[in-house]
Parts: sequence; C-alpha cells; structure tokens
Amino acid sequence: MKKTYLTSSLIIASIFSAVVITACSKDAAPPAAAPNYTWNEEFDTIANSFAKGWVAKNNSSFCCRIRF
Repeated sequence: MKKTYLTSSLIIASIFSAVVITACSKDAAPPAAAPNYTWNEEFDTIANSFAKGWVAKNNSSFCCRIRF
C-alpha cells in the first residue's frame, strides 16, 4: 500500500512540476521599432523658416579691411 501511494505521489508531483515549468516560460517580446534619425526639414519660403524658429545670421568675414 505504501509503495503504490509513494509511486502515485511521485507521478503526480512530476506531472505538476512539468506543468508549472512549462507554464512559467517567458514569452518572446516583440522587437523594438528602429529609431528614426532623419534630420530633414523643408521650407517653402524664408518666412516659414523664421516661423519655425530658424535665424538668419551673416557669417561673412572680410579678409582685407581698408582703414582710412
């Protein structure tokens, strides 16, 4: 009697362990979307560029200045 009780307990414990281990497996996460690194900004007119925060700056420099 004890032998059949021990055998049936071991079978039930092994089935329970197999179900728990299988049920606790982690699902694969979907891949993350690739970031968009484009830096394009289009303007129809210069006024539209100023409205979006762009600034006009003159970076010219004269190579020879004449002093009088």
